[in-house]
Amino acid sequence: MQKHIIYIFLLICSIQIVSAQADTLEKGNITLVRPYRPKIQESIKKAITPLPETAMVSMPPFTYTFNSIEPNYQINTPGYKAVNLPQEKLSSLNGNFTKLGFGNYNSPFLEVSLNNLRSRNWMLAANARHYSLNGKNQSRKYSNNQLHFVANYTGDKSISGAVLLYNRDAYRYYAHESNKTDTLPKGALYNPYQNIQLNTFTSSKAFDSTQLYYRLDLKLDNMIRSKEVNEQCMFVNVNLKKIVRGNLLKTDFLIDIDQYINQNKKYNRNFIKLQPEYHFTAENFKAIFGLNAIMLNQNRDTANANLFQFYPKLTLEYTIAKKYKVYTGMWGDWEKYTLKNIYEVNPFISPNIKLDNNKNFNLHIGAKGHINNNLDLSIEARYTNMDNLVMYTVDSTYLHAMDLIIVSAGVRRLILNAHYHVGNKIDIYSSLIISNYKLSDTIITRASQLPTFVWKNNFSYKLGDKVYMNLQLNYTGARYLVKYDKTSKEYNNILMKPYADISLNADYRYSKYVSMFLNINNVISNKYVKWYGYPVVGINAQIGITITL
Repeated sequence: MQKHIIYIFLLICSIQIVSAQADTLEKGNITLVRPYRPKIQESIKKAITPLPETAMVSMPPFTYTFNSIEPNYQINTPGYKAVNLPQEKLSSLNGNFTKLGFGNYNSPFLEVSLNNLRSRNWMLAANARHYSLNGKNQSRKYSNNQLHFVANYTGDKSISGAVLLYNRDAYRYYAHESNKTDTLPKGALYNPYQNIQLNTFTSSKAFDSTQLYYRLDLKLDNMIRSKEVNEQCMFVNVNLKKIVRGNLLKTDFLIDIDQYINQNKKYNRNFIKLQPEYHFTAENFKAIFGLNAIMLNQNRDTANANLFQFYPKLTLEYTIAKKYKVYTGMWGDWEKYTLKNIYEVNPFISPNIKLDNNKNFNLHIGAKGHINNNLDLSIEARYTNMDNLVMYTVDSTYLHAMDLIIVSAGVRRLILNAHYHVGNKIDIYSSLIISNYKLSDTIITRASQLPTFVWKNNFSYKLGDKVYMNLQLNYTGARYLVKYDKTSKEYNNILMKPYADISLNADYRYSKYVSMFLNINNVISNKYVKWYGYPVVGINAQIGITITL
């Protein structure tokens, strides 16, 4: 596998060198790898234990996205996504910057960013950050370290770029049995993960009706839990687009190679996907006709599998009075669960989990509308039939780490979104997701630790270019933990209470070169439990300063 990765990486590099030509920086009609736009620090969310916000390095705009909640990736999925809760802040500070912050629970924060925004053809940037929690409770310690490097070159006819990312998280299994603390092996509670990514791309400079647009992406991803647990992934994607008689014809060709090593056992999964699409557009009507052709080769221990399947892809959309849209669609796919995307959902997972793939078929119908100049609304109903729905339970060891329960299921969701804004001064976002899980298993009848009701709200207020305030209010309904009882040899359903989380942050621009921030998380100091046995910390605050050079 390593030889294949090296060969493909050298091929990508050679293509980039050939396609890179000198010229002034032009954006064209596609999204570029943007230079740093340093922004004032917002709330450092502590949903489980304190977590740093998403890094500010702009990623290359891949033609496919990586979804960290259910599938590992989802390529050109038709339909409309739920309204995101954007983290808009004051206008960007200029130049290189340094951020310093400190909060209760002895939590320091440091970030340094460097970039060369003045170059005509090149964009180079580097970002380093550290955040840690160092309170008296040793088992609740947490640390995060990140390094990001970005390079982008714009030539006459092409754009090329690369991003190198390193991320290291270190949690503790603080739900362990306290009476066994003195007898635990050294480092038993320590739960570190390291992730190294290399993303490169090369593409045509612009997409118009006169030429064929191409984009070639390569992503190498290595997730390391320990010497015994290691996952290596490689993605190569070719995207082609062409306007044919006024309509868009496009295709994606993806090669996805994955090797997962756990306790000297190797599990290889290789996907090849071909996804052609034809976009037909008429007055007030749009239709997308597509096909998802998938070839899968995998081996797990002594079990091998090879398959070749086709899934249709269809999206229909109708516009009413230029303000409202109704749509419906269907598509199917094979996706893979990875160590990385499961860890991103639940960092307290056991290091000995077994990964699987998820075959799914999706149907959805919805409507969205621009009600007036200030209000947008959307509603969507979705049904997904999944071969493997991932749920979380508590393992039987003294660590009380999270293990996986995987069952076939039908998932129904109703998604309601609203966005209200008054110019650039006031923004209010609200998103409500109601889910229903019908499991095929006759013994396990509850979707373990998966919420059926999630309500997210984001309120922001900006006063000129000096003050920014943001309030986040999230509510998650009751859930059930499905736990196996060794004595009765039965699965028990344990009710987990609903919880609310409120965060508040304020930013103040003192001058062109200095700004200050105050973040208060878990305002009501509700030590709620998102994952069974792992209550979050209480109210926590952080104050800091950003200095721009």
